[in-house]
Amino acid sequence: LTATAWVKAAPGTAGCVIDKYWAGAWNGWQIWLSGGRVYAAYFVSTTRYVYDGDYILDGGWIDDGQWHHLAFVVDATGGRFYVDGTVRATAGWTGAAGPCTTTLGLRFGVDDGVPFRGQIDEVTIWNTNLNATAVVQLMDSPPDTDDPTLLGYWDFEDGTGIQVTDR
Repeated sequence: LTATAWVKAAPGTAGCVIDKYWAGAWNGWQIWLSGGRVYAAYFVSTTRYVYDGDYILDGGWIDDGQWHHLAFVVDATGGRFYVDGTVRATAGWTGAAGPCTTTLGLRFGVDDGVPFRGQIDEVTIWNTNLNATAVVQLMDSPPDTDDPTLLGYWDFEDGTGIQVTDR
């Protein structure tokens, strides 16, 4: 899995950027902010995860009102969390690596009804682990929408409302 997004967070921002996890479910993944710091975690079950019981994969402070590119990569070795093209955090698997099976829908900018304070743009979801070069390329240009490993691309250019179109 690779999930990427451009984010511009207001000071003290909390809330999810990309969410496919229900609190306490131990099945799914998310990228979120808490107190202006950005985090990521991935869960298969209570015994299989890329998480340490606290805020693992801490990408640091990004609530400076500037745009930041986030990329969360999970593969058989664990997780890597990039901020602005640089790896800010890594973690190995607890238990065996594997895919999550949650049927929860993918959400942007909200978790349990709490809205994200800021802007989100250019979200991508991939069924592959993008390397550092590919992550940096996504910072400079939109993805190739014909790439078979690209599962979803939301550029947020389709107007206003609570739903966005997968390109």
